Amino acid sequence: MHNPERYPDPLQPWWQRLVGAALAALLLVAPPLYAYPLDGLYEATVPASGEDEAARRKDFRTALAQVMVRVSADPAVIQTAESLLDEAATLVYRYEYRDQPPPGVERTVARWLRVKFHQQPLLEAMGRAGIATWGSERPLTLLWPATDIDGKREFVSQPHPLLTELLQHTRQLGLPAVLPLLDLEDHTHIEASDVWLGFSRALWTASMRYKPDAILTLCLESQSDETRWTLYLKDAAPQEWRTAGVARVDQGLSQLATTLADRFGRSLRVEDQESAVPIRVTRIRDFNHYLDVIDYLESLELTSRVTVRHVHTRGVVFYVHTYLGANAVRSAIALGERLQPLAGLGEDGTPWYQAR
Repeated sequence: MHNPERYPDPLQPWWQRLVGAALAALLLVAPPLYAYPLDGLYEATVPASGEDEAARRKDFRTALAQVMVRVSADPAVIQTAESLLDEAATLVYRYEYRDQPPPGVERTVARWLRVKFHQQPLLEAMGRAGIATWGSERPLTLLWPATDIDGKREFVSQPHPLLTELLQHTRQLGLPAVLPLLDLEDHTHIEASDVWLGFSRALWTASMRYKPDAILTLCLESQSDETRWTLYLKDAAPQEWRTAGVARVDQGLSQLATTLADRFGRSLRVEDQESAVPIRVTRIRDFNHYLDVIDYLESLELTSRVTVRHVHTRGVVFYVHTYLGANAVRSAIALGERLQPLAGLGEDGTPWYQAR
C-alpha cells in the first residue's frame, strides 16, 4: 500500500535535499543481519481431537498454549495464564484441518488442526495478564554438544537422539538454533576438548562461518549424569549452569531462553495506546538509503507504523509507533545491527544511530 509518510517534507530546504544526491556515489551495501526472523510465531499445528465445536475449542486452547510459550520464550507461562487460555477461541484468526503433521513431528493421529492467532489482540491480552513477550527478530544460537566417555572427549554428531531432542525443544521455545556440520573445516579449527575446557577463542573462530549471535556448549558428563551448559555472547562474560536427569535438556534450554529473551528484547506490553518512540538516525546517504531505513524500522515486529518527525542537517528523527516501550524498540534495533548507536545523547536524552 502506498504510504505518503515515506517521502520527506516538500518544504525542506533545497540544499538539504541535495545532500543525499551529492553522496549517492558513497552508497555502500549494508552488512547482512545476523538476527534470525522467526516465521510462524503466532501459529501452531496440534493433533485434532475431533471436528465438532467442543473438540475444536479444546484444540484451540492447546494451540494457544504452544504459541504463548514461543511468544514469551517461557515454558512456565501456561501455569499462570489459565484465564487467557480460556479465551483462545476469541483470539483465533483462522484455522484449517489437514492430514499431515508439521515438519519434524511424528504422525500420531489421522487429522491435525492448524491454528493462527491474531497477533495484536494476543499481545495485548498477554500484556494485561502481566506476561512479557518477545518479537520475531531473535538471536541465532549455535549449539556445540560434546561428551566425555572414559576420559575421551568427542563431539555429539548425527544421528543421535540428543540432537533431535535439542532441536525439538528449541523449536518449542521459539529459539532459532543450528548445529555445526562437524566437517573438515570445523575440525580444522576446533576439537571437542576446546568445547570441554571453554576455549572461547577457538569457539568463536570455528563458529564464524555460521554467523551466530550466541554460542551454547553442552558438555555431557557421563560419570555424574550432569550436563554443563555455557553460553557465549560477543560482549559479555560466559554464563554457566548445570542440569541433570531426564529433564536436563528441557531445563537447560529453558534457562537459555530466559537469558536470551531478557537480553535481546522481551518486554512487558502494558500500554493500551500506541506510543511514538523517537529514533534519531544520522549518515543517511541518499533518498534510497532513507527509504531503506524506513523499510527496516517498519519490518520490526513491534512496529505499528513509522512516521518522520523532523529532517535536518545532522539526520532524520523517525517515530516508531508501538504498543511496547522505548526499551523494546531499542533492544530490537540492537539485535538487528542495522543501526549502530553513537556515543552521547540527543537534546531530549535519546540516542543517535548511524545508518548502515
